[in-house]
Amino acid sequence: MLRKWIAALLVATVAIGATSYIQERPQPGQPRFVRVPVQRNIVRDAPTALQDALPLSASLRLSHDLGVVAPYTTHTCRFSIPNRTNSLWTFKQVDVTCTCTVPRISGTAIEPGGHGYVDVRYRAPSKEFDDQRLLHVHFAERGAPAISLQVRAKVRELISFSSPAILFGAIGSNANAQAHFDILNYSVTPWSSVRVLPTAEWLTCDIRPELSLNPSAGPGGPRQAWRVIVNVRTKDLDIGPHQGHIDVAVQTSNGPLVRRQKAILEVYPPVTVVPSQLFFGQIAARESVARKLLLRFIARELPDTVRHIHIRHDVGDELTVTTERISNTMHQVVAELAPETGRSRSLRGAVYISFGNGFPELKVPVTATVEGAAE
Repeated sequence: MLRKWIAALLVATVAIGATSYIQERPQPGQPRFVRVPVQRNIVRDAPTALQDALPLSASLRLSHDLGVVAPYTTHTCRFSIPNRTNSLWTFKQVDVTCTCTVPRISGTAIEPGGHGYVDVRYRAPSKEFDDQRLLHVHFAERGAPAISLQVRAKVRELISFSSPAILFGAIGSNANAQAHFDILNYSVTPWSSVRVLPTAEWLTCDIRPELSLNPSAGPGGPRQAWRVIVNVRTKDLDIGPHQGHIDVAVQTSNGPLVRRQKAILEVYPPVTVVPSQLFFGQIAARESVARKLLLRFIARELPDTVRHIHIRHDVGDELTVTTERISNTMHQVVAELAPETGRSRSLRGAVYISFGNGFPELKVPVTATVEGAAE
């Protein structure tokens, strides 16, 4: 019964020669159908018509690749939208996902069997990356398809780097580290020479011979490439973050070009103490309270250098400090405070932990409030 009803509806629609839709939201008590566009002059049995009745111009995406573009530059591309149906498509609006794309429509509608044109002006962003933007074209007619326009671009500086910065991460003091980055030529001419000039004393660079590029990579790749090995030494650097620069100078047919690469690292002490102080709070005379510290060593440091830990403090006989080795990179310090009898007082001092072999001495503050008791 259901198939006969669908077949009758399709035949009636084709007979009047109009584009129509099967009901999507029926009234209560009526069967529910998916909305399907029905084209003119479709003469076939009902089940086949339901399967093949989608327009030749059903929802589609058109794409345009601008290739390699420089940051901040503006480019225009034209999209041709074919109308392979017997219906008129009237432009309604074009939605953009970014203000960097500005569409301009040629004409107001697309005639049956004709083409419509949308010119898109694209503004490249400031940073280097493989960009992709979408625009959505809407028509006034319900039977018209949804059209998506895709603009692709590979945004690159003439002197491009394989990474925006050289990130060394956390490095122990008095340590060495190495990283690398590639210099890429995205200009239209080859470079005759390339030089690298580090601007920080803790940076050294070594540029390798020109790399052989894979010709099968296709268009859009760099013209030339060089690898630069970057070395850092943190011996004389303070604890904390540091940033250096490497100037890359190239000689082109139009003159010299220079671009600066960043090198970022953070120097950690070779050993840290957690927590950073010994806080005993309020403690009564003749009582004993213990606190623990963890000494954590950076794995890059030689574990042999921490076999001998020397501890001293200026609190007096009331404080006893011992150590215990947990692993090659971790020690535990136990401090026990046992105030003597006497008046109430505020106890202040410090524990000093040294390791030798160039490791810095750690100072751990000690604080406590002693409640006095009668002798």
